[in-house]
Amino acid sequence: MIGNEIHSGRGNLIKYNKAIRDKIPQIIESSGKNCNVKTLSDEQFLIELEKKLIEELTEYQESKDVEELADILETPKMTY
Repeated sequence: MIGNEIHSGRGNLIKYNKAIRDKIPQIIESSGKNCNVKTLSDEQFLIELEKKLIEELTEYQESKDVEELADILETPKMTY
């Protein structure tokens, strides 16, 4: 899935357009906000997964934070 937008309940709209996982839509909605998500085809999902992996790698390269390495390892888990 890809998260398209989150409504804060105060009329604010935040667009993310990122791959999501770990029940993020339920977490957002339990906080009183709304979100729109789109289920992707396998091909589209792999494109977004690659973008996410590049994003996590870039974050690690910039911060050298070990937790960012963990995020890199977690990214492929989004496929199952």
